[in-house]
Amino acid sequence: FRVPGFARWVEAHAGAEGSPPGPAPEARPLGGDAGRARIVDVAAGDTHAALRDRDGRVFVFGHNSHGQLGLGDDLVGEEVEQPRLVPSTAAAAGRVAQVACGGRHTILRTTAGAVLAAGDDSMLQLGLRSGSVSSLKHEPRQRGAFCEIPLLVQLKATTGKEVEEADRWRASAVAAGSAHSLFCLEHAGTGATLLLACGYGRFGQLGDGQLRHMSPVREVKGLNGLLEWNEGAGKVTALRVEALAAGDEHSAAALSSGDVYTWGNNAWGQLGNGSRALSPVPIRIATELRTEESRFALHVERLMCSRHSCAAVQVRTG
Repeated sequence: FRVPGFARWVEAHAGAEGSPPGPAPEARPLGGDAGRARIVDVAAGDTHAALRDRDGRVFVFGHNSHGQLGLGDDLVGEEVEQPRLVPSTAAAAGRVAQVACGGRHTILRTTAGAVLAAGDDSMLQLGLRSGSVSSLKHEPRQRGAFCEIPLLVQLKATTGKEVEEADRWRASAVAAGSAHSLFCLEHAGTGATLLLACGYGRFGQLGDGQLRHMSPVREVKGLNGLLEWNEGAGKVTALRVEALAAGDEHSAAALSSGDVYTWGNNAWGQLGNGSRALSPVPIRIATELRTEESRFALHVERLMCSRHSCAAVQVRTG
């Protein structure tokens, strides 16, 4: 995202390749609509950013080339230099619990478990189009205002799969990559999770086992419906997806067991599996903390992906 004056400072002060630039401009408090807000969450895309305050309101700023700020069609193509409050109607399904910024799109998850999207949809990354010839020809390739994504409806349209008790599934996590998106739904009764993906998938970052140029909503393979005998609890428990992250062309998920799985492009070793081969399906990452004895005593506190890297904070809980 753009901080006023920052691009000009980089251009003026950056030296030869490998040499450090001069001192950065002095940080100053945000203005605009977020001037008095208590910000608790920040997400940044290629040229835009979204902020969430403790009251579940969202503020956006930066370049709105494809409507990624979600401020309405009238402002598509504009640059917003100060944080602006997203109209309350955008989060009609409940207060916003999470914000995620992709390259040129933005995903919101509400406390009611709904998912909203705005911005570029040229690769189907918003999850709003079925991918049919008709939808590709006639439906918008970008959205200037936030729209709710009917994820299970789209999944059925794409794959024919009808999820049982569809009204009891709520979004529990979202992530946005450069041109793909990840969504985790959780069943209100059993706690089981369902991991979905859509968008650009040329390097396997959708995790459905295929290398697709672009795809509507599909299931990520291997991480749904998992059960395991929990020695500590003395019963079979569901292995849930608890956190998601997405980089340019790779993805990551953390399970309730403390395990981390990655998939997608691996040209820079960003999957952490000791190779440079891409993976179109999730693979578990071996860590020093992960032993047979500690398998139910691990927790991932943070999971993050940058353009070509991935990081997880994994801790022992017992």
